[in-house]
Parts: sequence; C-alpha cells; structure tokens
Amino acid sequence: MEIKLPPGGNLEQIKRIEAVAITLMAKHGLRPGQAGGWSFKWGNAAKVGGTCSYKTRTLRFSAPLFSLWTTAQAVDLIKHEIAHALAGEGHHHDEIWWKIARDIGATGSRCWGKLGEKSIPPTWKGTCPKGHVRYAYRKPKQARCCGICSPHVFDARYIRKWEPNQ
Repeated sequence: MEIKLPPGGNLEQIKRIEAVAITLMAKHGLRPGQAGGWSFKWGNAAKVGGTCSYKTRTLRFSAPLFSLWTTAQAVDLIKHEIAHALAGEGHHHDEIWWKIARDIGATGSRCWGKLGEKSIPPTWKGTCPKGHVRYAYRKPKQARCCGICSPHVFDARYIRKWEPNQ
C-alpha cells in the first residue's frame, strides 16, 4: 500500500512509530510477525487513528495522522488498540477494555484528540445554492442535496457543488 502523507507529514516519524508499535505488540504478547500472531499495518485514513480487526488479527494505524503526531500521542493510540486485541472481541470500550488499557499505560480515552493530536482537514467542500457548507474527505460520486434545505427527500434544487477545500 502506498502511504499518502499530508502537507507537513513526516515519513521518518512513521518509520520510528512502526518500530515502537511492533515492540509494544511483542511486549504485550501479540507476537507480530509470528505464526498465529497479530500483524501491524498502515492505512491512509484521515479520521480514524487506528483499528483492531479480530478476524485478520491486524492492528491498522493511520500513516497520515501519525506523521503529524508526536511519538507520545501515537504510542497512546497504539496502546489503545493493543488493549482491544488483549480484551478480546465484543468488549469495545467497556470496563474490561478500560482496565487493560490503563494497565498497559494508555490513557483509556475512547477517542483521539484529547492529547492535542493534529487532525487532517477535509479535502472537499460542498456548498448548496443557499450557501450551506459541508466538508468531506472524498468527493461524492453521486449528486448530493443539502440536508438542511431538503432534510428528508432528494431535491435537485439543493444539489451541492463540490470543490477542493482550500
């Protein structure tokens, strides 16, 4: 997978964080790179910092976001996802997950952004004829009307015009 970094993103930071993540995964018994172990992968998500897949035994992290974050901010989210792997499927952010997260050194926060992590601005801006604006990370493939002007039914009079978000 090609890693796509945002302006100001740091590829060297990505390489350092990957090494830290694999070390932490091994420390907590996830056995990265070994048969039956968990794997580490990068993704290009702009809003989701990390995910834990029990089906594929994979922890996936956002290269674009991690390229903007400090090591401490990235490590907290890595520990968050490791706690999901250790808690087991179905625990989400319950007390069992929270205790594991805290025990391995994560803040136990459900969402990133509380440690001052930078976000990536949406790449598209959609404006309806009345001036209502909505932002998106991908340009919609189909015409979309304004949810304010026409909240329950598609109305072509209120189709948003999409342009790159400057």
